Amino acid sequence: MPAQAETAYAHLLESLPLDPSQILGFKFPQDVQQRFTDLLEMKRNNGLDGDSNAELMRFLAAEAVIRVLKAKALQAVQARS
Repeated sequence: MPAQAETAYAHLLESLPLDPSQILGFKFPQDVQQRFTDLLEMKRNNGLDGDSNAELMRFLAAEAVIRVLKAKALQAVQARS
């Protein structure tokens, strides 16, 4: 990961008004997760139109950010121990 991206994620994590353990426990609401699952299945089965594909890409981008934030939060929790 480029240094600027690493710094941006670290800054975001430090700026959030949440304890790192709250970030580790974050899950998308069930309806959002279901929509994401539906879009993935539609893409596998018969493709997506432009709007649905754009929606899927936004979901994937959000999921990627959440994964990085969770990794950083885990590091913060482990550093406290």
